[in-house]
Amino acid sequence: MKKYLNILYILSVCGTFFVSGYVLINFSFHNLTTFQLLTFFIAPTLYFLVSILSVVIDKTIRLLLQINIVALILSAYCTELYFVLQPASHHDTEIKETAAKLNLKMDERTRKEVIIEAQNNGVYLTFGRHKATDTNFPLVKNISVYPLAGQSNTLRLVCNEYGPWLTYLSDKHGFNNREAVWDKDQVKILALGDSYVEGYCSPNPKTIIGKILDNYPNTINLGIAGTGPLAQLATFIEYGQQLSPKIVIWFYSEYDLADLNYELKDKRLNQYLSSSFSAELINNQKIIDQFSIIERRRLLIRNKLTRVQHLKNFILLQKTNAAVNKSQSNIELRDILVSGLSKNLIVYKKIIKRVKKIVNSWDGHLVLVYLPAKSRYLDEARQYPGLKMRPHILQTWRNLGVKIVDLVPVFKNYNGEKSELVHNAVSHFSENGNALVANTVLSTLEKLK
Repeated sequence: MKKYLNILYILSVCGTFFVSGYVLINFSFHNLTTFQLLTFFIAPTLYFLVSILSVVIDKTIRLLLQINIVALILSAYCTELYFVLQPASHHDTEIKETAAKLNLKMDERTRKEVIIEAQNNGVYLTFGRHKATDTNFPLVKNISVYPLAGQSNTLRLVCNEYGPWLTYLSDKHGFNNREAVWDKDQVKILALGDSYVEGYCSPNPKTIIGKILDNYPNTINLGIAGTGPLAQLATFIEYGQQLSPKIVIWFYSEYDLADLNYELKDKRLNQYLSSSFSAELINNQKIIDQFSIIERRRLLIRNKLTRVQHLKNFILLQKTNAAVNKSQSNIELRDILVSGLSKNLIVYKKIIKRVKKIVNSWDGHLVLVYLPAKSRYLDEARQYPGLKMRPHILQTWRNLGVKIVDLVPVFKNYNGEKSELVHNAVSHFSENGNALVANTVLSTLEKLK
């Protein structure tokens, strides 16, 4: 028994250093997560020291050390195997249940599978906006810029939250609009926001902006998924202010201050806090399109995994790493909401104040709309610490003297089942929810006439 344990111990030492060497050769420290650094560098170093120490210590203690080290390695890979063999995620299960409830066919393909299959059939689909990184970004006049929208005039694959995948045709600047609306003399209302504004996850006529368009056809939509207040300020500066709309409707999601925390770490976005900065993105769509095409190709190639790549991912504990990072992100988010609240609110107030000043310069109106998180009206939705931010946000708006539409009491007082307002715990608003938001906003717009 002791002989086999020693062999297993030696193999585990060699295997550990082989994996560490592979990671060292193929990855830079800058791109590794905390979990990967601990697993492939710090742990092997300690492992090596213990191995040396075990030569001079008592045989019984050495045996216990060997057993524990082997057990730790086996536990790590058993955990990885568990994640690999996991069935559909909770997210997928929710969608399947919703599709069955609505008597809709469930499209179980992933986003990348849909895009690749469409491409094989001669249909060009895009992912949406591609985020720039420190090493991968478009250049405008030799300046690194942050792309705020996606590829222009292409069919964009949006989301699947209740069975079918939805798409829309992007306009000449990569937003969800009809082309004609970009005529400056035609724009009366401009909408800013994240995925709720872009149109997730309903067919175009039944989105929030789609329903506003029924009453105000001269409305332009600059909403883009995954953006927070700073990126939305940048979007307004690059694409919105030259249109001088009579009304700017800015939708605030209860996740926006957390998004702001991450956006403040990007030096490109921070430039928009200066009153004079503009990258003139509206005049450089070809550069954004070229960047989007390259990123789309890169993402498709990266995700065509071979058996060897799947094995490498297993060796590198990729799924365990992802699970740890997700948990760590939730902890970081909680810490952000607790410790970074005052700092983010100060910057957020500066952002709102700047947009208000610009809109006032052409005698326009700024309307701020507060969208409630699902956990406010859906018991099974994940609780979100950011709900405590609401009094601070609303007070900030009042102090700036802007028009406010608070949807929290509207959703709370909804006469029907709260579950009618959202498809499931992982989706955006349902068509009923979109209608409730749009009708409440429309009531405010009527008063501004």
